[in-house]
Amino acid sequence: MGHMGERFARALADKDSAGLKALLRPDVDFRAMTPNRFWESNDVDEIVDKTILGTWFEAGGRITELVAIETGSIGSLERVAYRFAVDRPDGRFTIEQQAYYETDGATIAWMRLMCTGFLPLSSSESTGSSHPAFTEAAPMHVDEAEDRRAQRPTRPNS
Repeated sequence: MGHMGERFARALADKDSAGLKALLRPDVDFRAMTPNRFWESNDVDEIVDKTILGTWFEAGGRITELVAIETGSIGSLERVAYRFAVDRPDGRFTIEQQAYYETDGATIAWMRLMCTGFLPLSSSESTGSSHPAFTEAAPMHVDEAEDRRAQRPTRPNS
Protein backbone atom coordinates (compact mmCIF):
# COMPACT_ATOMS: atom_id res chain seq x y z
CA MET A 1 0.00 0.00 0.00
CA GLY A 2 2.83 2.38 -0.84
CA HIS A 3 0.95 4.43 -3.46
CA MET A 4 -0.19 7.74 -1.94
CA GLY A 5 -3.48 7.67 -3.89
CA GLU A 6 -4.36 4.26 -2.50
CA ARG A 7 -3.55 5.45 1.01
CA PHE A 8 -5.82 8.47 0.42
CA ALA A 9 -8.72 6.24 -0.72
CA ARG A 10 -8.30 3.87 2.22
CA ALA A 11 -8.11 6.73 4.75
CA LEU A 12 -11.27 8.17 3.22
CA ALA A 13 -13.03 4.78 3.37
CA ASP A 14 -12.14 4.67 7.09
CA LYS A 15 -13.20 8.32 7.54
CA ASP A 16 -9.77 8.83 9.10
CA SER A 17 -9.42 12.60 9.49
CA ALA A 18 -5.87 12.43 10.88
CA GLY A 19 -4.81 10.01 8.14
CA LEU A 20 -6.20 12.24 5.39
CA LYS A 21 -4.55 15.33 6.88
CA ALA A 22 -1.22 13.50 7.09
CA LEU A 23 -1.42 12.76 3.35
CA LEU A 24 -2.32 16.31 2.31
CA ARG A 25 0.08 19.22 2.57
CA PRO A 26 -1.32 21.85 5.01
CA ASP A 27 -1.68 24.36 2.12
CA VAL A 28 -2.68 21.81 -0.55
CA ASP A 29 -4.08 23.31 -3.77
CA PHE A 30 -7.43 21.46 -3.81
CA ARG A 31 -10.31 21.71 -6.26
CA ALA A 32 -13.18 19.30 -6.69
CA MET A 33 -16.40 18.93 -8.60
CA THR A 34 -19.46 17.13 -7.29
CA PRO A 35 -22.78 16.93 -9.18
CA ASN A 36 -24.10 20.20 -7.74
CA ARG A 37 -21.09 22.21 -6.70
CA PHE A 38 -17.47 23.18 -7.22
CA TRP A 39 -15.15 23.12 -4.19
CA GLU A 40 -11.89 24.97 -3.72
CA SER A 41 -9.58 25.43 -0.75
CA ASN A 42 -5.95 25.64 0.35
CA ASP A 43 -6.66 24.74 3.99
CA VAL A 44 -6.27 21.06 4.87
CA ASP A 45 -8.53 21.33 7.95
CA GLU A 46 -11.35 22.86 5.89
CA ILE A 47 -10.88 20.31 3.10
CA VAL A 48 -10.92 17.27 5.36
CA ASP A 49 -13.21 18.26 8.24
CA LYS A 50 -15.72 20.53 6.52
CA THR A 51 -15.77 19.37 2.90
CA ILE A 52 -14.82 15.69 2.66
CA LEU A 53 -15.95 14.34 6.04
CA GLY A 54 -18.29 17.16 7.03
CA THR A 55 -20.30 17.44 3.81
CA TRP A 56 -19.59 14.66 1.30
CA PHE A 57 -19.35 11.78 3.77
CA GLU A 58 -21.16 13.22 6.78
CA ALA A 59 -21.88 11.25 9.94
CA GLY A 60 -25.29 10.03 8.67
CA GLY A 61 -23.66 7.83 6.05
CA ARG A 62 -21.48 4.79 6.54
CA ILE A 63 -18.97 3.63 3.96
CA THR A 64 -19.50 -0.12 4.07
CA GLU A 65 -17.06 -1.23 1.41
CA LEU A 66 -14.17 -0.07 -0.72
CA VAL A 67 -15.45 -1.80 -3.84
CA ALA A 68 -12.69 -0.94 -6.30
CA ILE A 69 -9.49 1.06 -6.46
CA GLU A 70 -7.11 1.84 -9.28
CA THR A 71 -3.92 3.88 -9.28
CA GLY A 72 -1.65 5.05 -12.03
CA SER A 73 -0.03 8.06 -13.58
CA ILE A 74 -0.43 10.20 -16.64
CA GLY A 75 2.41 12.53 -17.55
CA SER A 76 3.60 14.22 -14.38
CA LEU A 77 0.33 13.53 -12.51
CA GLU A 78 -0.58 10.61 -10.29
CA ARG A 79 -4.14 9.27 -10.45
CA VAL A 80 -6.42 7.35 -8.13
CA ALA A 81 -9.96 6.14 -8.81
CA TYR A 82 -12.08 4.43 -6.19
CA ARG A 83 -15.65 3.26 -5.65
CA PHE A 84 -17.42 2.92 -2.31
CA ALA A 85 -20.63 1.27 -1.15
CA VAL A 86 -22.40 3.61 1.26
CA ASP A 87 -25.37 3.11 3.58
CA ARG A 88 -27.32 6.26 4.38
CA PRO A 89 -30.65 6.77 6.14
CA ASP A 90 -32.31 7.10 2.71
CA GLY A 91 -30.87 3.86 1.28
CA ARG A 92 -27.85 2.10 -0.19
CA PHE A 93 -25.65 3.91 -2.66
CA THR A 94 -22.51 3.59 -4.70
CA ILE A 95 -20.18 6.52 -5.28
CA GLU A 96 -17.07 6.84 -7.37
CA GLN A 97 -14.37 9.48 -7.28
CA GLN A 98 -11.32 10.06 -9.42
CA ALA A 99 -8.46 12.33 -8.43
CA TYR A 100 -5.36 13.59 -10.18
CA TYR A 101 -2.62 14.86 -7.92
CA GLU A 102 1.01 15.89 -7.50
CA THR A 103 3.15 15.32 -4.44
CA ASP A 104 6.04 17.20 -2.93
CA GLY A 105 7.60 13.84 -2.10
CA ALA A 106 6.01 13.48 1.33
CA THR A 107 2.44 14.81 0.87
CA ILE A 108 -0.12 15.60 -1.79
CA ALA A 109 0.51 19.23 -2.77
CA TRP A 110 -2.03 19.59 -5.62
CA MET A 111 -5.29 17.66 -6.20
CA ARG A 112 -8.19 17.81 -8.65
CA LEU A 113 -11.06 15.47 -7.80
CA MET A 114 -14.30 14.57 -9.58
CA CYS A 115 -17.23 12.74 -7.99
CA THR A 116 -20.26 10.91 -9.39
CA GLY A 117 -22.42 11.74 -6.40
CA PHE A 118 -24.43 9.08 -4.57
CA LEU A 119 -26.05 6.69 -7.03
CA PRO A 120 -28.86 4.53 -5.58
CA LEU A 121 -28.47 0.77 -5.62
CA SER A 122 -31.55 -1.34 -6.29
CA SER A 123 -32.24 -4.21 -3.90
CA SER A 124 -31.04 -6.68 -6.54
CA GLU A 125 -27.82 -4.77 -7.22
CA SER A 126 -24.67 -5.66 -5.34
CA THR A 127 -21.52 -3.66 -4.89
CA GLY A 128 -19.23 -6.64 -4.52
CA SER A 129 -17.69 -8.89 -7.12
CA SER A 130 -20.55 -8.42 -9.61
CA HIS A 131 -19.29 -4.91 -10.38
CA PRO A 132 -16.66 -5.03 -13.07
CA ALA A 133 -13.22 -4.14 -11.81
CA PHE A 134 -11.60 -1.03 -13.17
CA THR A 135 -9.95 -1.98 -16.43
CA GLU A 136 -7.99 -0.06 -18.97
CA ALA A 137 -9.86 0.83 -22.11
CA ALA A 138 -8.71 -0.76 -25.33
CA PRO A 139 -6.25 1.48 -27.15
CA MET A 140 -7.90 3.67 -29.74
CA HIS A 141 -6.04 4.59 -32.89
CA VAL A 142 -5.89 8.26 -33.83
CA ASP A 143 -7.92 7.60 -37.01
CA GLU A 144 -10.73 6.02 -34.95
CA ALA A 145 -10.80 8.98 -32.56
CA GLU A 146 -10.95 11.43 -35.48
CA ASP A 147 -13.77 9.41 -37.08
CA ARG A 148 -15.77 9.52 -33.83
CA ARG A 149 -15.24 13.27 -33.47
CA ALA A 150 -16.40 13.81 -37.05
CA GLN A 151 -19.61 11.85 -36.35
CA ARG A 152 -20.57 13.90 -33.28
CA PRO A 153 -23.24 16.54 -33.71
CA THR A 154 -21.84 20.02 -33.43
CA ARG A 155 -22.96 22.30 -30.61
CA PRO A 156 -23.66 25.97 -31.13
CA ASN A 157 -21.25 28.24 -29.31
CA SER A 158 -22.79 29.60 -26.14
